[in-house]
Amino acid sequence: MDMTTIQNVNNALDLPAGRIHSLLAPRWVIRRMLMAVTARFALEGGVMVVDAGNLFDFYSVARTLRKHSVDVEEALRRIHIARAFTCYQVVALLGQIPSVNGPIIVLDMLASFYDESVASGERHRLLRKSIAELNRLKRQAAIVVSAVHPKRNGPDEFVACLAENSDHVLRFETPAPAAVQLNLF
Repeated sequence: MDMTTIQNVNNALDLPAGRIHSLLAPRWVIRRMLMAVTARFALEGGVMVVDAGNLFDFYSVARTLRKHSVDVEEALRRIHIARAFTCYQVVALLGQIPSVNGPIIVLDMLASFYDESVASGERHRLLRKSIAELNRLKRQAAIVVSAVHPKRNGPDEFVACLAENSDHVLRFETPAPAAVQLNLF
């Protein structure tokens, strides 16, 4: 990504502290936008990344930083990453983050909440607890939470819950393919 991309991301995502900003989009959009945002925050002073969907692309961030900074290693040291593989770990990681002044990015937060080996009621309880932790953290930091729309028809209760509890929601939809009539001969 180049400086134009970072400026476009900055324009699309005005990220003041004290708010939860949710990005609801396909994986490729989240990966591209939030790696640029991570690089931006690393250049500005630092960022905490909670990767709940295995989306963090270290090399993309490093390439972006290389284009904008001579001291890439210093900028990379300002990125703190924690990975969560279950909905229980998402709650635990968010609960362990002290109140910080720097931004926090949660990549694909809802991914582990679709794990059907955890009872539905428990997943909903853990999501509410995660959102409570985000509300605690937003008092001093900008919070960016991304979620990938699952490939299901109809409304999604986890996405709806996240959107309802966010201060700002940015949605990217993949347009439906146009209907094409095939010729028989």
